[in-house]
Amino acid sequence: MCTRILRVLAVAAAVLAVASPGWADSKNMNPGVIPPNASAYGKTYAEWGAKWWEWVLAIPWGDSPLADDDGSSCGVGQSGQVWFLAGSWVGAVTRTCTVPAGKAVFFPILNVLYSPIVGDPDDEATLMDLATAYFTDENAATLVCEVDGVRLQNLDRYLVGAFRFDLSIPPGGLLGNDEVVTGYGVVNGFYIMLAPLSVGTHTIHFYGLAAQHPDVEQNVTYELDVK
Repeated sequence: MCTRILRVLAVAAAVLAVASPGWADSKNMNPGVIPPNASAYGKTYAEWGAKWWEWVLAIPWGDSPLADDDGSSCGVGQSGQVWFLAGSWVGAVTRTCTVPAGKAVFFPILNVLYSPIVGDPDDEATLMDLATAYFTDENAATLVCEVDGVRLQNLDRYLVGAFRFDLSIPPGGLLGNDEVVTGYGVVNGFYIMLAPLSVGTHTIHFYGLAAQHPDVEQNVTYELDVK
């Protein structure tokens, strides 16, 4: 039986290595997590961070994953190879969510958006400075992320750095806009992308707090059913 198990594990590792070159590298500090410097599904972590904000801002507050206290909004607006998980604007939450098999899972432990669209000054250099300053030694972040009870290591290395992107919010989005709103945004934050999880149940917990911004504390648990 031991030989059979080892053979299965070897095949699984080989499949992962072929499907995602470098993701199964023995130097990866968190096996099962796509490295922060990798290009996953054609995008960098920073670009996926921008896509995450586009996803969140396109959904009205009544259906928003940010306002979800039980997981009922988990599937809203999801598409493609990457499944997004949200932080919480309604305090500590535990959510139950069904995720299709074969999807990578991407989420912020702690993140920030600056944009003229949400009322920030229309000065890109200023917004880049603000996004950079949000996560510094002076504004140190407390970060925790656990996957199936295993705590991820070296989370400071998952900071994407200030990143500017073009932003478009469709009518009926989070801001309550009646028409398409276009502009740009600047994001920064600590993000995690998990390689597709095995079929079955998984628990993801993340906690984030920046020293100078205690009002945006994140404490979120997801109970995922992958099938």
